[in-house]
Amino acid sequence: MTQNVQETDLRARCKIEGAAEARTRTTEFCADALEIIALDQEACYQVQLGNIASLKNMLVEDAFQFPPGAPIVVGRDAMMAETEEDAKVELYVWEPVDVFVSESKDMAWTYGFVNIKLEGQPQWEGKYVTVWRKENGVWKNIVDIRNEGR
Repeated sequence: MTQNVQETDLRARCKIEGAAEARTRTTEFCADALEIIALDQEACYQVQLGNIASLKNMLVEDAFQFPPGAPIVVGRDAMMAETEEDAKVELYVWEPVDVFVSESKDMAWTYGFVNIKLEGQPQWEGKYVTVWRKENGVWKNIVDIRNEGR
C-alpha cells in the first residue's frame, strides 16, 4: 500500500495546474500520440524517483536541448548530464499539453508546461517543445526546448 501511495504522489507531482485547460485539441489522439504522451509522463515520473539514467534510452545520440538562458546542449550524454543537474533541484516537473504526429507517423512534436524550483528561490514556470523521431519502431526525443513564462 505504501508503495502505491508513494507512486500516486510522485505521479501527481507531474500534473501541472492549467495544463489540461490549455489543451485545444478537438479530435482524439492517435495511438502514436498516446504513446508519446505516456513516454513524456513516464520520464517525469522517473525523474521524481531519481532514476535519471532511464531517460537515456528515450534520446537519440545526436539530441539537442535548448535550456533557457544557457548555451545549447548537444548530444545524448551532455543532455543526460544537464538533466542530472536539473533533477538536483527541489522541484523539476513537466506535463505535456498536446502532441502532433506527422502524417508519415515518423516525426512528432509536443508542447507543455514545466515547473522548476530551486532551494530558496521562487518557482520558475515555463513551457517546452519537444521533437520526436521514430527509430526502428521506437519514439525517441531529438530536441527539447524550454523557455520562461506561460
